[in-house]
Amino acid sequence: MNSYCIQDFLDEIKLKRFENLHQFWRELDSKYPPQKVKELERAYAKLEDNDEAGFYDVIFAEYEIALLFSGLRIGLYQAVIEWILLSLSDREPERILDAGCGNGIIACYLAKRFTKAKITAIDISESAIEQAKALASTLNLTNIKFKVGDIKDFDTTDSFDTILTVAALDVTSPFLIKQMHNLCKHLSDDGIMLNFEKIANPQIQKFFAQAMNESALYLDLENSKWLKYNNAEGDEINIPAFASLKKGDQEPVSEQQIQSFMLAESNLLTNLDLSFKQEALAELLFNQLNPKELMRGYKAEFKDGSGTYWFEQWQSGPFSLLYEHTDQGYRNLRILPLYLASKFDVIFEEWLEQTSKYAEMEQLK
Repeated sequence: MNSYCIQDFLDEIKLKRFENLHQFWRELDSKYPPQKVKELERAYAKLEDNDEAGFYDVIFAEYEIALLFSGLRIGLYQAVIEWILLSLSDREPERILDAGCGNGIIACYLAKRFTKAKITAIDISESAIEQAKALASTLNLTNIKFKVGDIKDFDTTDSFDTILTVAALDVTSPFLIKQMHNLCKHLSDDGIMLNFEKIANPQIQKFFAQAMNESALYLDLENSKWLKYNNAEGDEINIPAFASLKKGDQEPVSEQQIQSFMLAESNLLTNLDLSFKQEALAELLFNQLNPKELMRGYKAEFKDGSGTYWFEQWQSGPFSLLYEHTDQGYRNLRILPLYLASKFDVIFEEWLEQTSKYAEMEQLK
């Protein structure tokens, strides 16, 4: 893997950033005759009618126009690519599948970044594939191939250690499960699947996460992430991106863990640490979080007679709580979403190792 940065790539393909839609349409007015601009305006309006196929049929008809419209998504490209690189930071991908590649911007970046990898990119649109091939040719890429193909019917003898989709799956249709199963069939046993589907509706987000969890995939919530970027209107978008692995002997992801991931977007009671000068609030909040179950804990009686210390990990709904308290009034409460509860392991083990040197330990659970 080389260190080819995202901005260098966007500059190389001459992807222009637009501050707003007004600036974008002024750019088109300066480049094309009024009749052509009207045609593009009508195509853009199709997005409001959820006719993405009609929109892409028009903008993918010409290479330059496809890139101009892609400029409206620079924030998305940067956020998604950064997440992909983070997810692959401890891997060296050899075979990557971009399913639903559009005009090939992300696939071509990955081909430039992972020069030893072989990239396969498919899209149902013939015109999108033509523009993607043109982009790869401009970049002199030799480690990427593009094919016209439907995700639910795509078939090959190849397997891939990385499969990604970006706004490509039918997230609200019965075809979703079929698409996921077909992609999973082509994922190597040690591979990773990365899905960013631009789902803004919380109920559909949850449905999509559960659909992945019920397929042949293990939903890897620790490598999943909420991606933030600004759209062409300047609005901040915050949408989940999901990582998943082939199911093995992992413990199934629970509905509460999925719920905790969904709640993490709002930062509601997540990554909370109440300690010094917040003891009263820590105790009050701990007592209010009900029902809750003790998952593990220790009581430490200090050998010098200085007091008693309790160190406990609890679960309350979609949250994991690490609660410390003493008979001297000290209180400390830390809260994480349940899917990140393993982060408390190191803290717990370090406390246990240090405290057991000076105290008699009683295991509570």
